Amino acid sequence: MKLGEYKKGEPTCFIDAFIQRMETEKKNPEVFSNEAFLVVVTDLFTAGVETTANWLLFAILLLMTHPEKQEKVYQEIQEKVGDRPIELEDRKDMTYTEAVFLEVFRWGKVTINLGPRQAVRDFEYNGKLVKKGTSIVPNMYSVYDNKIVWGDPNVFRPERFLTEDGQLIKEKAERIIPFGLGKRVCLGEMLAKESGFLYLTTLVQKYRFELPDNISRTLASLKLVEGITTCVEDYSAKLVKREKLN
Repeated sequence: MKLGEYKKGEPTCFIDAFIQRMETEKKNPEVFSNEAFLVVVTDLFTAGVETTANWLLFAILLLMTHPEKQEKVYQEIQEKVGDRPIELEDRKDMTYTEAVFLEVFRWGKVTINLGPRQAVRDFEYNGKLVKKGTSIVPNMYSVYDNKIVWGDPNVFRPERFLTEDGQLIKEKAERIIPFGLGKRVCLGEMLAKESGFLYLTTLVQKYRFELPDNISRTLASLKLVEGITTCVEDYSAKLVKREKLN
């Protein structure tokens, strides 16, 4: 969609729909006001940008410390795209890159705090009664670090999401839920996914990530900073411009 294509009465996205409601709710502006609109847009931007920025820092670090994985992403870019600008439409054809996308979220636990939920009925868990209305906070560590599910959760291995012939395993991909589920799914999900894909693939297409000579390759001493999202401590990286193949 290009700017200026919006037609009144034909919303094509959340922003269009909100503006339309602002027009129809002029007599009741408490909810659909200019101020509320700015707050919503800010929330969308912040949710998408912060998540993308932290995910990208993890992605660069992990590919830099796993050059063989980085090379697989680059080779897939060359096979599917070449040297032309990468577009969102290319994502569906780049299954290894998609596996990397998922594994970075799993390994880095970028969005570990999904917010509380509420029990809709009484139920029993591990012999304990949880009453209706109880606040429940999802434990995402149990999702992403489960040895029964992942086998080697501490290892960065994108291949865990792929079949032997390189197809994405849907059942495993659906276990990665960085943006939540249901009615409270993060509004910045699409912004984060699409911008993250374009940023990382364009960087890998143009540059090779390398460890500076005085930096160890191990991730054992890596420190994480946890908040609304998880970010990695500052690190040094060397970007080497790639030579075009043709």
